[in-house]
Amino acid sequence: MDNFLNLVFDKWDNESPVNNLSHLNEEIGYEAIKTDIYFFGMSNDICKKKFCKLSDINLGKNYYYVISHYCSYNYLFNENVWKISEEIEYYIKHKNLKVIFLSEHESFMNFGFDIKKISNLIDKKGLNPKQFYFINNNSLIDELKNTTLINLYKTDFLLSQFSDAVFAYKFKIPFVEDKPFLFLCLNRRPKTHRTGLLTLLKNNELLDSGLIDWSLTYGLINHPLLATYAHQNFIDGSNDEKLLHSYFEICSKPKLSFYETDKDWFNNPNGYLHFYHIECKSFENSYINIVTESHYEIKDVHITEKTFKPFYFFQFPIFLASYRHVQMLKKEHPDLDLFEDIINYDYDLEIDDKKRMYMVLDEIVRLSKLEKKIKNYYINNKDRFIKNYEYVSKFGLKKDTEKYFYSLI
Repeated sequence: MDNFLNLVFDKWDNESPVNNLSHLNEEIGYEAIKTDIYFFGMSNDICKKKFCKLSDINLGKNYYYVISHYCSYNYLFNENVWKISEEIEYYIKHKNLKVIFLSEHESFMNFGFDIKKISNLIDKKGLNPKQFYFINNNSLIDELKNTTLINLYKTDFLLSQFSDAVFAYKFKIPFVEDKPFLFLCLNRRPKTHRTGLLTLLKNNELLDSGLIDWSLTYGLINHPLLATYAHQNFIDGSNDEKLLHSYFEICSKPKLSFYETDKDWFNNPNGYLHFYHIECKSFENSYINIVTESHYEIKDVHITEKTFKPFYFFQFPIFLASYRHVQMLKKEHPDLDLFEDIINYDYDLEIDDKKRMYMVLDEIVRLSKLEKKIKNYYINNKDRFIKNYEYVSKFGLKKDTEKYFYSLI
């Protein structure tokens, strides 16, 4: 049987397809359209691919015009115009060509607003919304499905990639019962919520207490504007000289974690590949992982590989993340154990970003006073940590995203 996922490209370099809308890279000024699109690396075991020209399209099969992008949707369309050519519009309307907006590891801010914009544009052009697909990593995507006829799918790409990576590179660590650090807080790219929390931890005399192994790296000193921005949003130092001093000290220079002091991973930010650079001892020798996720202030839920590392490395998780992050994590992965009999996640449902950060701080402070209890709990619940490890380590074998694309055939 001729079961292929037919991927259509309107530009070709001899016999090689050119990524759809790749001319936008020069126009926008960076790699807005991916050169390493997801489909090229997807296993043929589940979903075989065929690269097609417009002339190959016939009405008896499904054909997909994939726009694989890093850029936000506002670069691709608004309510009046899009970057799709009139020729492609013709094939959508008369040849049943389908369009996929694919950004498998991004979530995007105000995604519901983007869906409204594209719905209005599709309607203006007299096209069928059922011929359009949006595929990304926004955990709120299911809540939008009843608002549109456009096809929406949330991927598990980042968890699958992490699961595959730790399996391939054998990032297996032992279950260590006696660890030197109570907390771990690794921060690569400096962001306002990360510097904000580190400042509050320092001001509460936790960073220098010997309880926390932490970093703020990514190979560069924080951008000078970052301090002003975070100061305005999370740090009120107008009447607290000590707090303000803590903040500017955090922002003054990079900081390597205890077990990374001899590493040169972070010297070149452009060459840093986080899947290949994991210092296992940092995870092995700490009980509670304070995960500072990629997104915080914006109202989406972007669950990245950072969220799953504590589950793989036998740790308790604490999340500094956007509103409802934990709620969506539990919904998507009900088999993960978040140890709610000892960790309080009430902060997750606080919509105010500043209040939520201080609630996270309060929980960390509370746990910092329970070191003996946490260590005993850890030993007595070893099987629960192992179960989390097994869930994450085997997740890549599920191939759910590949199976979804197979269903499009």
